[in-house]
Amino acid sequence: MHKKVDFIKYVQIWGVIFLLGTGIALIIIDATYAYRDFRLRADQIRSDYIAHQKQVIKQEVMRVVDIIQYKKSQSEKITKRKIKSRVYEAFSIAQNIYQQGQKGKREAEIQQMVVNALRPIRFENGSGYYFITRFDGVEILFADRPGMEGRNLLTLQDTHGRPVIKDMIALARQTGEGFYTYHWTKPGTHGSDFKKISYIKRFAPWDWLIGTGLYVDDIEAEIKSDLLADISRIRFGKEGYIFVNRLNGDALVSNGKRFSGAGKLWDVFNDNPEEMKAIFEKEYQAALKPHGDYIQWVWI
Repeated sequence: MHKKVDFIKYVQIWGVIFLLGTGIALIIIDATYAYRDFRLRADQIRSDYIAHQKQVIKQEVMRVVDIIQYKKSQSEKITKRKIKSRVYEAFSIAQNIYQQGQKGKREAEIQQMVVNALRPIRFENGSGYYFITRFDGVEILFADRPGMEGRNLLTLQDTHGRPVIKDMIALARQTGEGFYTYHWTKPGTHGSDFKKISYIKRFAPWDWLIGTGLYVDDIEAEIKSDLLADISRIRFGKEGYIFVNRLNGDALVSNGKRFSGAGKLWDVFNDNPEEMKAIFEKEYQAALKPHGDYIQWVWI
């Protein structure tokens, strides 16, 4: 009888152990599956988050690219609008002096008054000035190069071989006013191959054409400067910002700061120049792809 009781206790103990073991095993299996499910869900959440962040930064970059392309397309329109407005101002000045001068002054005196009034006027940081040409080709006013005044410039050509003065006179005769594009000198700058857009208007009383022009690269430089200032202020998300570098490595904008464009990225951020060069190489390779690309790196 005693042995029977011991056997029953033995069986009960092992039964409890079995049940405990089974329970523990089930708990471990359930925990393992739960952890695996957690990892899978965590990986999915991380993947979805990264995909969303990629979409956000791509949208922001493409928005900036669209702004740049739009501003670039507007540079010539802005140039034309400015110079046309300036020529109309000069025309009004000449017309007013002409009308006032009719009260007893000699024609030569009135003409000199017009020239004197327009000669000192400068705009667009000094690159803009007025010129006056007579229909026979004689230059009346050439504010940038006064030594050319009084000379017949009908044979004068720009660096692309265009007879600039002859073309302008023909335009003034045919339509009275209009735009003309050529390559010319720039005040304070060496060379004579700067693309320039001029607007001319006929001043009928003396068969003059009054004109002015602006250099396309000057307008583009002004637009770029304003554009970089706007880009530097862009923020999105908690820490998102736009950076802009030239393809040669010059730093222009980063994290709200504007740079002169005279320093390389790895010189501006010089804590670890070699690492920055490696990052820029990734940027460069991504930028060369037709649709751009994502790059990834570790940074503070």
